[in-house]
Amino acid sequence: MATTTLREGSGSKDEARDVVLVLALPGWEAEPYDESRERSEVCQGGRKVNMVPTLHELKEAGKTRAMVIGLGASGRAVSRLLESRGFSVRAVDENPTEELLAFVEDTSGTDIVVCAGRISPHEVEQVDFVVTSPGVPPENELIKAALEREMPVMSELEAAWQLMEYKPALIVAVTGTNGKSTVVRLLESIFTEEAALETREGTGRFASARAGGNIGQPLSELLPEVTATTALILEVSSFQLYFTYRFQPDISIILNLTPDHMDWHYDFEDYAEAKGRLAALTAPDGYVVLNYEDERVRAFANRVRGTVVWFTASENAERVPVAHRAYYRGSRAVLRLEGEDVDLVDRARFAPLGKIGRAHV
Repeated sequence: MATTTLREGSGSKDEARDVVLVLALPGWEAEPYDESRERSEVCQGGRKVNMVPTLHELKEAGKTRAMVIGLGASGRAVSRLLESRGFSVRAVDENPTEELLAFVEDTSGTDIVVCAGRISPHEVEQVDFVVTSPGVPPENELIKAALEREMPVMSELEAAWQLMEYKPALIVAVTGTNGKSTVVRLLESIFTEEAALETREGTGRFASARAGGNIGQPLSELLPEVTATTALILEVSSFQLYFTYRFQPDISIILNLTPDHMDWHYDFEDYAEAKGRLAALTAPDGYVVLNYEDERVRAFANRVRGTVVWFTASENAERVPVAHRAYYRGSRAVLRLEGEDVDLVDRARFAPLGKIGRAHV
């Protein structure tokens, strides 16, 4: 059993407290992963989401007519991506904006037809599958019409993943109600420094690091920058996960879970279900980092096919009988592996992150 401990506090020995990462906490065991349960057959909003054909399978069957719903940054990016890969695209958005008008001009002469304003749900009968943008809720009448016709519906994240030409060296996905962006930017900084070091030395697996997803560039837009030596760090939202089926990160992190986006989801259970999909989607040989202190997040452990890594605040972290841990010793962050300590960094570097941010670190 492996544990990583981060001690937080003002630096005073009396005020210090520990934040622990554990592979399995003594006295508690996750429910075994139910292999009979399809990752994609998660019930959301009372509706069972069926496994959809891949874009490759659809194309092989001659089903190349796509409808992209919602033309924010993600919708515009995935429309361009689909069109570049041989799909015809009907891109729709109820709200004409300056960005949308510019998109109309930019795509003139391409196989992208932009429909601004409300269109009839019957229009879905003119396409073969639907790709939905993060801001469009499942109660959208076009999405409902597609699902009622058992038409494939997938997220922008899912479509971009399937059209990725190179498998990155590492894919890290981060979700949670709070703290996602901080963790993603921190990881991007760490992997950027590591890539620069390995490039100078001519060794290692990383040559670059890219971050995006729910912040910065959507994955559809990032793809030209992704190679087999890229560390890809993605912030993923419940919106993006809702209609995602085959996206498979190597490492997933679920920080916390509190009611949010109730105007988009049916209820909190629906929101939690969407977040929990990330645990099941992670690669079988991957790692899922979960917040042990959050009961709802803790329950996601039974979906993990790989290794669960817990993080939790504990006053008795030093008593956890493990060989691996990272913790604060006074003002220094220390990593212990197989009984050997390595002095890493001064805790002052994490001060701007605040108490919650330091815990996530």
